[in-house]
Amino acid sequence: MGAGCLVAIWTIEIRRGARSKTNKKPDSQYQKKDDIGQFPDHLVYLIKKYPGETFFQAIVGRTLPVSNESNPPDDLRVVPLESFHELLGRVEQMYNFIESSTDSDPVAVKAERWLQALGLSWPQCFDSLPFKMATDLKKVDAAWREIERHLSIHRTSIPRHTRSRFSRWRT
Repeated sequence: MGAGCLVAIWTIEIRRGARSKTNKKPDSQYQKKDDIGQFPDHLVYLIKKYPGETFFQAIVGRTLPVSNESNPPDDLRVVPLESFHELLGRVEQMYNFIESSTDSDPVAVKAERWLQALGLSWPQCFDSLPFKMATDLKKVDAAWREIERHLSIHRTSIPRHTRSRFSRWRT
């Protein structure tokens, strides 16, 4: 699936809507129109398609600021893609343990045992991934703008070497 497409990860009773935003540059931010603003539409679609289900919202991508113009839902998470690499490693580990098992338990019993032991049961596997709330990333962006505005007013009183150190620290 390409960047920006809707991904539905589901179980019998719980569904989680996630948007892949792996194409974002390290110095960019999540925008109202292209990133944040589409979540309500996708949520309405999922609610209509799967009535009675519970949904959770997440952006899978870099931990970037959210633009001031955006109004992200209070429950929108930003989950780094790297978190899924670790999750995939645990899934591979589970399959290896099941494959090399010598006991006579049915495969379903072995799988459930390893799902629990490796923290791969739903929704704990997703809920345990590190994340930031999009609303918090919006507040961070607003705070940085205020700091930068304040610094630009007083730039002449800040030594040049301190300004360049500040720029490196921010990124």
